[in-house]
Amino acid sequence: MESTTKTSSSNACADCRSQKRKCDKTLPSCSRCINFQPIQPYWNNITSRQLDVDRYYVGLAMTALADQSVSLDTILSEYFCHIHPWLPVIIERSFRNRLSQLHSSPCADIAMLLLAVSLVVGMKAQNGHQANIYQITKYLFAYLQLLREPSLQLVQGGLLLTLYELGSSLVQEASVSIGNCARLGYIQRLDLDDGVNHHDFTRFSESEERRRVWCGLYMLDRLIYQVATGFIAPHAVVEPRDTFRIPVDDSLLSTWSSTPEYPPSFSTPAEIPLCYFAREIQGVRILGPVQMLRQSSDIDWSSEKFSMLDRTLMYFMNKLIAQTPGSWAVLCGANAIGLASGIMLHQDRLSRGSRGLVSSEEAKASYLALSSFVKMVSDICFKFDAMEATKKIPWVPLPAVMCVGEAAIAVKYLTPIFEGCFQLDSEPFRRVLSYATKTWKLAGE
Repeated sequence: MESTTKTSSSNACADCRSQKRKCDKTLPSCSRCINFQPIQPYWNNITSRQLDVDRYYVGLAMTALADQSVSLDTILSEYFCHIHPWLPVIIERSFRNRLSQLHSSPCADIAMLLLAVSLVVGMKAQNGHQANIYQITKYLFAYLQLLREPSLQLVQGGLLLTLYELGSSLVQEASVSIGNCARLGYIQRLDLDDGVNHHDFTRFSESEERRRVWCGLYMLDRLIYQVATGFIAPHAVVEPRDTFRIPVDDSLLSTWSSTPEYPPSFSTPAEIPLCYFAREIQGVRILGPVQMLRQSSDIDWSSEKFSMLDRTLMYFMNKLIAQTPGSWAVLCGANAIGLASGIMLHQDRLSRGSRGLVSSEEAKASYLALSSFVKMVSDICFKFDAMEATKKIPWVPLPAVMCVGEAAIAVKYLTPIFEGCFQLDSEPFRRVLSYATKTWKLAGE
């Protein structure tokens, strides 16, 4: 039998497709292209089509950023200076390297991540450009999930998109987005730590970044749960295993010599000093069970669970304060998560005491503890408000905003019940929250 040669393509050529013209699909080029212009390529395989998609969305992202009239260097500087310290889910060196190759090796996932970074940094602007970038980022995040297997960069972009939604008080959207990100993380197996101490910097950095992203999802999931009041459901991100390693300090990545011999993990005791983000994660590991206990019914609530959490929290807070004596700002996010946990834990027991579910002695102990926690937050707010404008941090970490909000709610709860016994000026809370609205709309809600 004689062999036959294929003389037509299964797809229209790129030019006919772009102009929505009828194409006769003749090889090597369609009749129209032969008559009017040079040969146009066919999309004969999925690789070329995906490359075209990558180029298109990289161009779209660059156009959207250009409309902001803010340089890329400014965006990155703002992000790594003000967001990264308390949510370091992107390794700066590798991210900048990928951005430098974006035009020669276009990647829609990186473009989406860059848009998400710009979205978070631009929260101070709150203008029409922000709304436009949000819609583009939201669309691209959804579209890429349909187009290809999820990448780490897609999960990172989704995480920052969720952060933007939470900070903008789009709580329902944030609740959906964090669940979506968690699902993508499970597909990527980010919840599993390979346990290997990589001695090559590149492999160690990649492994560290994966763990940071999962820890970031873990923390953000608990923060969203805190705001979504009345939202009774399990956490989207489960508790990691005790052997799961928690992040190391950025200084280790910038002055790399070798892998830490004993890297910290979820089982690392509180008395061992750790970096900022690792301390936040330790605090979140207490916050999660506090949230679950607060959501439990009166039948399921128990003094034993309360006492265990209270002891764990107090031990953690003591070690946290001892690590940075006299300075709440050094570990601001971690301190805030611990204080917020204490406020919620004791306010919950106090409210159950009003229903006769705990003894009067236990209720009194919770009143004293709650008053103490609230006054600590008030003192911090007063000191922050008294600082010179040039010395104030321009971006109050979101965990700190939520802690101040919990303290303000507790004051409203305590004042009418213990009138005459409890008196505290709520003005410091209001002033700090007002300051925080410059970056987080949530602070004004």
